[in-house]
Amino acid sequence: MTRRDLILKWTAYGVALALMTVLNYCVLPFLPLRAVPLMIPAMSVAVGILEGAPAGAGFGMAAGVVMAAAVHGSPLWVCGLAAVGWLCGLLAQYVLRRDFVGYLLACLVGSLVYACCQAVFRALGGEAELPVLLQVAALEFLWTMVFSVPVYGACHFCCRHYGRIYHE
Repeated sequence: MTRRDLILKWTAYGVALALMTVLNYCVLPFLPLRAVPLMIPAMSVAVGILEGAPAGAGFGMAAGVVMAAAVHGSPLWVCGLAAVGWLCGLLAQYVLRRDFVGYLLACLVGSLVYACCQAVFRALGGEAELPVLLQVAALEFLWTMVFSVPVYGACHFCCRHYGRIYHE
């Protein structure tokens, strides 16, 4: 892969990240979904599955910076999404398939763990009762899984259209 191809590929990933960020934080909150999906972490999972551990970690760091700057404000997103991308890349190398099925499994487990942790930590902090938080977490999980399909499509387009960096 030439340097030009490499630059084009990661530029395409950056454009996809920007578009998903705008969609996730500027469009979807105004729809009557009652919960906002987590599309940026799903992109980190997709890049980790498609590109491998080092690329997944690098993209996860970039996605974490975008997520911290967009809404959440926590620098832990940088480390957390880098770890998610790296872990998904390792899982794709040794355990999971490097396709849509492997991505859905990784996204399913990651989203479920995130939703449950958020509900439990907020319940322990006294923000709301656990049944209410679990209902919101279930809706967030459902919408994340629905929107994970176009997220994978965008990442798969970037991976296949511009070649693959990580080879099995």
